[in-house]
Amino acid sequence: MLKGFCNFMNGANRIFIFLVASWTLLMAPNAFANQDLIMNFKLTLKDRRILVLRNVGDTACHELSLRSPTGAFLWDRSYCTDFDLLWFHPFFVPVKPGQYEVDLNHDGLPEVGVAVWDGGNSPRPRLAIIFTVEQKALRPYGRVKYYIESGDSLLFPRGHKRDSHQ
Repeated sequence: MLKGFCNFMNGANRIFIFLVASWTLLMAPNAFANQDLIMNFKLTLKDRRILVLRNVGDTACHELSLRSPTGAFLWDRSYCTDFDLLWFHPFFVPVKPGQYEVDLNHDGLPEVGVAVWDGGNSPRPRLAIIFTVEQKALRPYGRVKYYIESGDSLLFPRGHKRDSHQ
């Protein structure tokens, strides 16, 4: 049986197996990322307005738009290399565990998080951007480190000591 397997691995079959294995690894770039999070391109806010991330032609450019509950555009902007990030694969992430919109500075306006995945599998954190959602616009609030492999929230990830006044 071992001899038959070795004969099978000779010649063209070896190339075929190599190509199949390579294709599997290359076509599954999300293997190291949290699958549920990186597919999060649409976020409905508590007031029913909608945030949408969509590709705008170039692989590394995406549009972030704010829409009314009926889908009418209230605000939109394209991002390519803004905030020292390559906007290859942006997605919404929870700001706090289980919460995608949180009023961090108590000004009555929610903040939301957008992380960007570059296709790599480095254990180093990436940067995520927190935006303040105004009535008809988004304004950058800040940048925070984000570990895409863990899929944690931007603030208070697993194992982090939490504030007593959450």
